[in-house]
Amino acid sequence: MGTITNDTAVSAIEADTIPSSELVALRAYARCVERGVSEHDPVSDGLAAEPEVHSQMKRSARTSQGVEPNIGGGRTTAHRWAVVLAGGDGERLAEFTRDAHGRAVPKQYCSFGEPTPMVRWAIARAQRLASRDRVLVVVNEAHRRFWERELCDIPRENLLVQPSNRGTANGMLFAVLEVQARGGTAAPMLMLPSDHFVADEDALHQSLLTALDAAARSNGGSMFLLGMEPTAHDAEYGWILPATGEAVTGVRHFQEKPSAEQVRQLVSSGALINSFIIVAHAHTMVGLFSDTLPGVLQSFRGCLSQSPPTTSLPQLYERLPRADFSRDVLERSTPFLNVVRVAPCGWSDLGTPARLQHFMAQGGQAA
Repeated sequence: MGTITNDTAVSAIEADTIPSSELVALRAYARCVERGVSEHDPVSDGLAAEPEVHSQMKRSARTSQGVEPNIGGGRTTAHRWAVVLAGGDGERLAEFTRDAHGRAVPKQYCSFGEPTPMVRWAIARAQRLASRDRVLVVVNEAHRRFWERELCDIPRENLLVQPSNRGTANGMLFAVLEVQARGGTAAPMLMLPSDHFVADEDALHQSLLTALDAAARSNGGSMFLLGMEPTAHDAEYGWILPATGEAVTGVRHFQEKPSAEQVRQLVSSGALINSFIIVAHAHTMVGLFSDTLPGVLQSFRGCLSQSPPTTSLPQLYERLPRADFSRDVLERSTPFLNVVRVAPCGWSDLGTPARLQHFMAQGGQAA
């Protein structure tokens, strides 16, 4: 497969091909011009984002006015929050996601032959389940030239700008504490990665509704993972061993990136792939962080919850240890995990070169 190019925020399939994705970039740029968004690149210009990021968190803390009413089941969108995780660097795919100047483009801002980049696929999933003003997107300051253009329709206060990428656990905790600060405590919240392809969005949507309903009935005592039936023995995934064969059940064992032999054993025992799509109440998430990464939680609270803050967000991120949510939290939290078995929906995590190459070779079909 040739190098995938990207002149702005979307990618072509091959370096010598410019499909309709270029028109999408131009339309996105036009929307930004209409909204008064500049074309400058704050990273290369040397402009700091600390005032914007920190004032955003202070505004959230000031405007939090308590707990939302109990809404019962999980099918009402009014009180739900959804978070799209789009702060990763996509280093494993860097050789395939370069622009016309040879610069790596983060994978979530690539389209891989689709009309819009992957991050927009995830946002569309989120907006089917939560109102637009309750969809947060975790982004990376280093990617500003991509998200400022491609996400110009997202309210700026809903873009949670990380000063740097310090792993999935830190990005998720940042978002969870923001949801809490805005009073999002009554309904379950949804976490969606930004690098998934889904052929049958309606099938996935039904499983998400099932997870939201189950989480609402649990009253915040459990976290629900969406588990995918394996089509290959991929050791780069996390694996979930369900407690029973039911559609919604507890988790007997969770293992992140096991060896090839362990994957074979897990699959033969009925294990599912961890999609990293997660549903839980915010306070449940905070409780798991308190049990597994208490120092990280304390550091975030000192920055985001205290007035005046004990440190700025960039200063916090400079000293945060890298933390992986699957390895550092999920593997150590099995008693609190449940899994929702997802019906076949043509799902694939396009996070590795092998999966991406298969996806492109199949004309945009899941691995």
